[in-house]
Amino acid sequence: MVALWFRDDKPTDSDARTLVDLTFSGARFHEPVLVDLLTGEVRALPRAEVRSAFSQIPLYDSPILIAEKSALPIDATAPRGSLEAEPGDPTRPLP
Repeated sequence: MVALWFRDDKPTDSDARTLVDLTFSGARFHEPVLVDLLTGEVRALPRAEVRSAFSQIPLYDSPILIAEKSALPIDATAPRGSLEAEPGDPTRPLP
């Protein structure tokens, strides 16, 4: 599990995101999900050839997680966080 956020300034009320490409050495994800800790939204990330590289991850000054789906106790029946749906588009802004 990896936690990420911009820490270059004081947190603000802005939800502006910057799309970043990430590669983690020594990490491999089999069923990665993106978790926005501010909104509680969870969505599957597209599968990549390299299980430690992710493209176009929306990053902002609130923490997000990239984690294994199986590592999170998620209620798939909740309005948000349904992991049964198709993987979301990580390039679209989170609500």
